[in-house]
Amino acid sequence: MKDLTYAPYFDNYLKLVKFENASRELEDSGKEIEQFFRDCPPDRWNYRYAKGKWNVKEVLLHIIQTEMIFNYRALTIASESKAPNLHGFDQDQYLKGLRLEDRVPHWLIAFFKATRQQTILFGQMLTAEQLAKKGIASDSEIQVEALFYITSGHTRHHLNVLRERYLT
Repeated sequence: MKDLTYAPYFDNYLKLVKFENASRELEDSGKEIEQFFRDCPPDRWNYRYAKGKWNVKEVLLHIIQTEMIFNYRALTIASESKAPNLHGFDQDQYLKGLRLEDRVPHWLIAFFKATRQQTILFGQMLTAEQLAKKGIASDSEIQVEALFYITSGHTRHHLNVLRERYLT
């Protein structure tokens, strides 16, 4: 893995990264999670492994929302002339009030695929100078390029949780 700037918290995600090339990494983790959700039995989409835990639909939407937020962070840091200071987000608050019971699996999978494709194309558009830029997000210094690897590692992390806790 390249020498990137990020909060130590993200080590858990980055240790799951398989490829040095960010686009290839994002494509691979995207294909893995798409396959998981295509194969997920219909009766498991609303399953929660414990009270108060997200169901499968909510996990997928959380992955999508987090990717969108990381893309916003990358765009903001890459575009600003001065290193920005971006606030954190409450992942549970972002899921509250959404009506996922009406959303069928193929809709959520399509939403993920569109988000992931946008992430890959956006990352490919950035210059080396933009990828090297740093800002503050959630009170920690973060590099634009690191956000793409963290996005993929975050996806792989949740894929592991889904396999271990939701399909056993």
